[in-house]
Amino acid sequence: MHNTLFIRQANSSLLSQLPFEILEDITEHLSRKDLCNLMLASRECSSLAIRALYTIISLHNSSKTRDDRRAYHTLRRRQFSFLVAISQHPSYTRFIRRIEFEFTDQEDEPSVYDYPISMELVWRTFAKCVGVVYIDLKAARPHQARIDEPETRMFPSLRRARIEGAFSGQTLDKLLNTSSSIKALELTTGPSRERSPEALQGSLFRLAQTASPFGDLRGDFSSLTTLNIQIHPWLAVTSLKAFLQRVRNTVTLLILRFSHASATEASAGGDDAYWTSWITESLVGFKVLEQIRLQGFTPEAGLVQKLQDGCPCLRRVMVSSSGKDDLPEC
Repeated sequence: MHNTLFIRQANSSLLSQLPFEILEDITEHLSRKDLCNLMLASRECSSLAIRALYTIISLHNSSKTRDDRRAYHTLRRRQFSFLVAISQHPSYTRFIRRIEFEFTDQEDEPSVYDYPISMELVWRTFAKCVGVVYIDLKAARPHQARIDEPETRMFPSLRRARIEGAFSGQTLDKLLNTSSSIKALELTTGPSRERSPEALQGSLFRLAQTASPFGDLRGDFSSLTTLNIQIHPWLAVTSLKAFLQRVRNTVTLLILRFSHASATEASAGGDDAYWTSWITESLVGFKVLEQIRLQGFTPEAGLVQKLQDGCPCLRRVMVSSSGKDDLPEC
């Protein structure tokens, strides 16, 4: 017994003498079960394992079936465990650098109330994660009601953000207005890209709540270089156009994804002529823009030349009428 204890202490001492970079490399190859076992080895190993376990918080639904209730039940259980762990050990938040979180639809999931997750608790936990540099937030269902607005601003170290779902402009402002170091932003606001305009006719009230999120974004986007936006039906593109003008001096890569017959303003015509004109007016004058990707849109003749004339650094214009990522260069 004494020999076993001596060997464990010796191995722990040798492990602690390794450079921190090597120790990090070791933990990257360990499963979650192995990391949990590592936590029991020593105080130093425990700190190392906790750092590895909490650097990336991935709480998305991994099921490919959107209506898989068991998957959402498992997801909410994992989310509940995470929130409890942070409430009991708030010091763990100093390790968190990336948060991937999916807000589930409580109205449609009565079976998951065994794991109550209030929006206030989620935002309060996120507010403690001041070292986060990447967020990927998603509303679970296309018809889900708007996500409640957080009370305080958060993520002061944020550099990259991907947000999808019914988040209001005020909520987006609380998430994105604190950091001046955001370099990449992907926004898919309002309804899901998977639903057609006909399927959304009964949700106009909820859509109106999220149709103009860009007018509320008052943050400093002076470091933004990559912007990826889905333009969905009934989006108020006037506020989007104003937002694009704010970032025209920094963005080098712009991706615009058009879903179905996008935007109220285009409903009268609903054709490519409207979007050709809108794109020309919105993007001409971008000083450092190098690449434009247009998905779900067929431009009229002359658009590429107008963009090249108006954007002095533009090198590539890629277009896909199908909305997929296989974008041919124009």
